[in-house]
Amino acid sequence: MTDEYDVGDEFEMAEEYDFSKGERGKYCGKKLVFLVPVWLDLEVVTYFTTRAKEMGVETEALLNDVLRCQRDVAAAREQR
Repeated sequence: MTDEYDVGDEFEMAEEYDFSKGERGKYCGKKLVFLVPVWLDLEVVTYFTTRAKEMGVETEALLNDVLRCQRDVAAAREQR
């Protein structure tokens, strides 16, 4: 059986690479954001998707607003 993804020996990695002149962080931004996958129940997704369409905004923007409001409410309660 042949491997359909075999690209041949010309693309084999070398045993070692010299990174002594490498520059850490050269190709990544200073303000990286780690995107966290969030698994929502279907009823929650449906509600916010519908609501976002009615409001003319993206679902992501609406969810961010809701979460920011919740964060602010929680912070206010902690200060009491």
